[in-house]
Amino acid sequence: MKRGQSAMEFLMTYGWAILVVLIVLSGLFYLGVFSPKISSTCLIEAPFICKDIKIADNGVLLYLKQNNVETYTVTDMKINGESCEELFNNEDVTFSEQEVYCILSNDLDRNAKASITFDVSYNTKSGLNHNIVGEGNGQNENELMMVNELVEPNKVIFVDENEDYSCKVLLDSFPDLEDGNYIIDPDGEGVVSPFEVYCDMVNGGWTLIYHGLCTSAARVDRTTGNIIEVSGGIEFDDMKIDAVNWDYSGTRTTTETAKLELTFSGYFEWLFSQPDDPRPDDPLPDVKFHSVDDGEQDVQFISLGYMLQGYNNGWRRILPPFYVHDSQDDYMYLGSLSGTGINYEDWYDYGGGGNPRYNTQMNRNTPEESGLGLTPIEFQTIKVWVR
Repeated sequence: MKRGQSAMEFLMTYGWAILVVLIVLSGLFYLGVFSPKISSTCLIEAPFICKDIKIADNGVLLYLKQNNVETYTVTDMKINGESCEELFNNEDVTFSEQEVYCILSNDLDRNAKASITFDVSYNTKSGLNHNIVGEGNGQNENELMMVNELVEPNKVIFVDENEDYSCKVLLDSFPDLEDGNYIIDPDGEGVVSPFEVYCDMVNGGWTLIYHGLCTSAARVDRTTGNIIEVSGGIEFDDMKIDAVNWDYSGTRTTTETAKLELTFSGYFEWLFSQPDDPRPDDPLPDVKFHSVDDGEQDVQFISLGYMLQGYNNGWRRILPPFYVHDSQDDYMYLGSLSGTGINYEDWYDYGGGGNPRYNTQMNRNTPEESGLGLTPIEFQTIKVWVR
């Protein structure tokens, strides 16, 4: 009885300390303190040298150097027995030094050790073909590898897996980045997994969140396959809308940092759901975006500059000069033409209406052309960017 009582007193006295120690040890194990980082090694026989190898969450960078080789191809690469889902810069290589990138279909565990094998087929300058196998070992450096496929040869950057980053953040960290597709992670270690977006790096790190019709959100599926819809909690202070096929663009700055909780067409659907006011001359309020600080949908644009706005007589609009009637699926009014390079006669040629500013056939996607040289749907296409 006394032994049991003593044991209970011991646990009550020191149990909390033991619990703290266990928590600390768990954290140290997670951080890899008890799994010291191993050096990366890479070997391949002549006429090649493997100068370096880098292991990331989602792939491997292999840095090869060759001598007296006409061309070579890395035909396969395996990490812990799993073949790469994609290989970049690996075919018909003629450079003396080349970085070859492997992207995995399944990410490696944090601090995971990795064993790599890679097959190389090459032709010597004398015309003979040979096949050799290289190998490497290393440890996941807990970074995400992103490949820019729009430049030749393809380039890669690495970002910390735990940091939140956007197109703008990537550009600030790597000023020489080109336009292209990149993986972003707006909430870092939050619930949203990293996802791919198109980044305009040349003009300052804009993220493309929408490409499609500028009219009713209910009609976005009627584009010709070029629609892009992105949300994912992207944070932004500026929004820009570009007309794809004609010279018109507008940028607005928010009153505070906003978070894209809905898609762009989702916000437009919200605008369409707002009831008309009995006073038809009063405009509806601007569409408001969600606040980063408190999550409320109350962020507006500075100086009353709207991107999405409505009028109580049934009209809704996206950035002048487009006005869309919420009850008529293909009915649009063209407002101010200042700076657009478009004249009312060309607009009217698209169809219908007793006023050259009106068009009642905006839902057509036919090969007929007017002076604009575009089908109605092509004419409406816009791109929406944030940063």
